[in-house]
Amino acid sequence: MRLLTAHKVTIGTAMAGCLAFAVWGINEYRSSGALLPLVLAPAALVLCVLLGLYLRNFSRKHRRPAAPPRS
Repeated sequence: MRLLTAHKVTIGTAMAGCLAFAVWGINEYRSSGALLPLVLAPAALVLCVLLGLYLRNFSRKHRRPAAPPRS
């Protein structure tokens, strides 16, 4: 596995973790009424969006050049 691929997988895993944390925060707020999970859930969603933008830019920056046509 190339290092670039490992980095993309790590970013994707972090995004999944952010989404899971946001869902947990909303469920925790609904069950206990505590305000901290309600504050942290949108922060996790913002972080997920930022990681997604970073992943998109990272992928664009590190694309392999197109192979020259064979004759």
